[in-house]
Amino acid sequence: MTDGKSTDITAAIGPELPFLRRYARALTGSQTTGDRYAVATLEAILADRTLFEGDLAPRVALFRAFHAIWSSAGAPVAEGGTDALEARAQVHLSGLTRNTREALLLRTIEEMRFDQIAQIMDITQSEAEELITIAMNEMGRTILGDVMIIEDETIIAMDIQSIVQSMGHHVTGLLAPASRPWRSAASSARTWCLPISSWRTIHRASMRSRIFWASLAISR
Repeated sequence: MTDGKSTDITAAIGPELPFLRRYARALTGSQTTGDRYAVATLEAILADRTLFEGDLAPRVALFRAFHAIWSSAGAPVAEGGTDALEARAQVHLSGLTRNTREALLLRTIEEMRFDQIAQIMDITQSEAEELITIAMNEMGRTILGDVMIIEDETIIAMDIQSIVQSMGHHVTGLLAPASRPWRSAASSARTWCLPISSWRTIHRASMRSRIFWASLAISR
């Protein structure tokens, strides 16, 4: 392969690495483990450029190569997490049916389309849809609940509401941080409050990821 094509691959992969690291951590349960497989993926692509399939979107091609490496190693998942909340979240994920964990994470955190998930996991689109349905049903038995969003910016609150609802939760209300009714609502066994104002500076994709992990960590 020419130097020009090598440069093109490098330019295509670079912007996608933060997303791969985030997904790898969520999938393996450890940033250290996730990074190890991310590095192995990059090394494999450097050794064999055909692993980075040019007819796919760069992120899809990179994630597909990562999955091939991770799966060939036995799809390892680290025990627990880096802190108590993450460990609790990983416990819920560990109980999912085989192959549904990665499909669920690709859909909920990375916001991949069904056809993209199918390409990454090397399955059909209908199989990808079925895996996600199974995962959502299994997770729904333990993590779905009532959510109150604490945010004084209406547009931001509505955006977060759409994310929360897409995960299957029921939004009970949108309140400003200065209001006090949300404190009594938080005492409900099935209601949890999202302090979005304190997360405002993070990227929307990171916001979605944080909401997902928070819902897992506090679930029963």
